[in-house]
Amino acid sequence: MKAILFLVLALTISCKSHEKAAMAVSEDSIQEEFTLLLSDNYGGTATAEIQVIKDTKTLIRFFAEINKTRKPGLPLPTIDFNKEMVLVYCYGSTQLKTIPGLFVKEETDQEKILGVMEGENQLTSSDSAIKLPFSLYKLPLSEKQYILRTNE
Repeated sequence: MKAILFLVLALTISCKSHEKAAMAVSEDSIQEEFTLLLSDNYGGTATAEIQVIKDTKTLIRFFAEINKTRKPGLPLPTIDFNKEMVLVYCYGSTQLKTIPGLFVKEETDQEKILGVMEGENQLTSSDSAIKLPFSLYKLPLSEKQYILRTNE
C-alpha cells in the first residue's frame, strides 16, 4: 500500500515538473537569447541606434573605426556568418554607470522589435566624462528586420 501511495505521489510531482519545464522552454523560444560578445564605454554613436552585421568585411570596418584611438585595439570576435550575425547596439551619449541590455519586445514574420532593459542605473558624478557606449551581440542568422524602440 505504501508503495502505491509513493508511486502516485512521485508521478504527480514529476508531471508538474515537466509542465513547468515545458512552460520555461516556450518562454525561452519567445524571448530570443542574445549572446553578449563585447561591451565598452567608448566607440559608439551620439544617438541610440542598432546595426546588423552579416559579413566579416563590415565587422572589420566597425572594429577599425572603434580601434582608431585604442592601443592595443579591441580584438575581433570570431563569428560564423553562415549561421550567426552580429547586432551592434549604440546607447548614445550618456553618463550612466552601466549600459542596459536589449530584449525582444515583439516579433512578426518580417521584423523584431527590440526594447531596452531598464534597471537600477545611476548617473556617475557630474564631473565625469560623457560616454558613447556600445554592445555587440551574437544571434542566429535571420532575414528579419531589427527595429529599436526605446521606452514609449
